[in-house]
Amino acid sequence: MNQHHEFERLAAFAEDQLEPLERATIEAHLRGCEECRRALADIARSIALANELEIERMPRETAAAMRAQLLKAPRPIRWVAAAAALALLVGSALYWQVNRPWAVMRGAVDAPTAFEQEGRRLHTQLRSGASLDYAPRDDRDAWDWLAAQGAPVAGLLPDHPADQRPRYQVIGAAVDEVAGARASVLSYRIDGRPVTLVLAHRRDVANAPRAGLLSKTVTHRREGDANVLTWSVGGGTYVMVSELEDHGQRACFVCHTERRFQSTILALRPQ
Repeated sequence: MNQHHEFERLAAFAEDQLEPLERATIEAHLRGCEECRRALADIARSIALANELEIERMPRETAAAMRAQLLKAPRPIRWVAAAAALALLVGSALYWQVNRPWAVMRGAVDAPTAFEQEGRRLHTQLRSGASLDYAPRDDRDAWDWLAAQGAPVAGLLPDHPADQRPRYQVIGAAVDEVAGARASVLSYRIDGRPVTLVLAHRRDVANAPRAGLLSKTVTHRREGDANVLTWSVGGGTYVMVSELEDHGQRACFVCHTERRFQSTILALRPQ
């Protein structure tokens, strides 16, 4: 006999929109249903990611000019013009997506922000033997756990090829206050060497680096034996600290698992 599932009510459960009795029913079901627990983790992760999105508004001057031009034209022509403009926009976006510089690296010129300094401090503590609150089974478990806490999560869900998994190990996860921002903290080991990743909502981080519209700018700083990489993308700001060779960009492989992206990352050099 097929087990009954509660898929239809899990989103409302995740957003606390159910009546107490209905919520208690779902809680009881979740204790015995692993499939619904996995589905709930996916929903919680999606909600957390959606909360990171920032609305990019068209400048008023541009919107007003476009509206004025369209209103000057006869009604049938307006529709044709609007369709042509949309087609041009979509075509331009696709061309840029294919040919854009996916990421660039810049050498740091400004003093490190408080968020960056705190990331460096956390890395030193973890390298010295400190541990984080949660010991995940794997990458997915780590990000699902953070999403369940309502903490910032990355847009990528790592899926390392089987031959790479022994090299990239997630050790711990925690939710902490970092330079005044509620942040997700993860510790990894890459080929046995410690790597620390800190992520917060960009809106909560003072002096956060700007997020590129269609490409990512990564800032590199060398501090003693550590490579510190900082960047913003979407609604998140990141700090990655490691003692990996070169500029430490291989630490990015904890999230970027596709080889086509990895080759681009390895080729990055400060400009």
